[in-house]
Amino acid sequence: MAEDLKNQLIINNQRSTPLYNTRLGKSQLKHGEVTEGSFADVLQSVRQEEAPLGVKISSHAQKRIQSREIKVDEATLKTLDQVLALGAEKGSRSTLVMAKNQAFILSIKDRTLVTALKREEMDRYYFTNIDSVFVSPEEKETL
Repeated sequence: MAEDLKNQLIINNQRSTPLYNTRLGKSQLKHGEVTEGSFADVLQSVRQEEAPLGVKISSHAQKRIQSREIKVDEATLKTLDQVLALGAEKGSRSTLVMAKNQAFILSIKDRTLVTALKREEMDRYYFTNIDSVFVSPEEKETL
């Protein structure tokens, strides 16, 4: 019976259970070592690719920017990126940003611009599911 159990654990002349604390091949590393192409390198590169690098613009926001002819330049994107960082620091989830006679709604968690509108349109809009508001210095003067 013991021989039958042993035969069941061997498949194609290899053990079917893992061998712990054994060398599996030449590429195995000692603790803390990193070589080119190792799992650690791949993991690091994936983390860098997923690292937030500014504001993503949703397809909905892109359509609104085009249809409403809203100017979104590098300075605006920089401001939105700073608001994202501040919102994340404060624990916000969704932020209304009022800047340059425009309004933007940002998803802090997703680092995404959700929608955009002009100042003239703000009179007839009711914003829901917003837990924070950022008012730029130039907007403070018009409030």
